[in-house]
Amino acid sequence: LSALNQLADQEPAVRTLFNELLVEFTAELRLLLKTLGLPAGATQVDFVHALFVGLSIIDLATARPNGRARAEAAFNLAFGLLSEQHGGKNEPLS
Repeated sequence: LSALNQLADQEPAVRTLFNELLVEFTAELRLLLKTLGLPAGATQVDFVHALFVGLSIIDLATARPNGRARAEAAFNLAFGLLSEQHGGKNEPLS
């Protein structure tokens, strides 16, 4: 992922592809947040997107045996924070 990101910085065609994927991916994230009853503005979508990308890179780089559980805990924390920001309480994903 990091190498593709660097390539997108140098190659306009790859950047265009990344931007197309970004539009579709962020639309799905917005739908997920709305479905969970969480705020789904640009800031919240950017926050969840950054968490997803960061955790994906960490998992690829480390292949930790407990990577899925750690990622799930991080997402539960993030969604809990978004829920508090929204004034509600949502159940964890698991």
